[in-house]
Amino acid sequence: MATYESARNKYRSDSVHTMSPGQLIVALYDRVLLDLDRALTSLEQSDVYGTHSALIHAQEIVHELLASLDLKQWPGGASLAFVYQHVQDALIDANVHKDAERIHACREMLLPLRDLEARAAKEIDGIRECLRALAGRRPPAPAPTGRIVDVGA
Repeated sequence: MATYESARNKYRSDSVHTMSPGQLIVALYDRVLLDLDRALTSLEQSDVYGTHSALIHAQEIVHELLASLDLKQWPGGASLAFVYQHVQDALIDANVHKDAERIHACREMLLPLRDLEARAAKEIDGIRECLRALAGRRPPAPAPTGRIVDVGA
């Protein structure tokens, strides 16, 4: 059993280390959405601890998304930071009051952001692949003109 666990942990670690920054953000969104789904399921089953654990983990991920924003590099970052802060506050409130409506509202705010990030990450990854392919090629040599050019001294 320990071998399976260590192999699974190594696979996860290797997967995260080989992700592009965009893919990593999408993975964080996917995980926070999974946590919200788990919180809702636990809430329906009256599992207070399960609800609490899932919402705490969701809060940690949203905090990480917020902390990773570079507001100086991206003018829209302040607006996204506001959304993240609002979601984080709503998750705390949902956890305190075990409020399914607030959990649904958080999910509805995060899902379009996840989809947008996934599209952006795919495009950026495609551009990176093109640049890598171009970097591996040498530019074609200029066609001879028959003239001798003096680069002078």
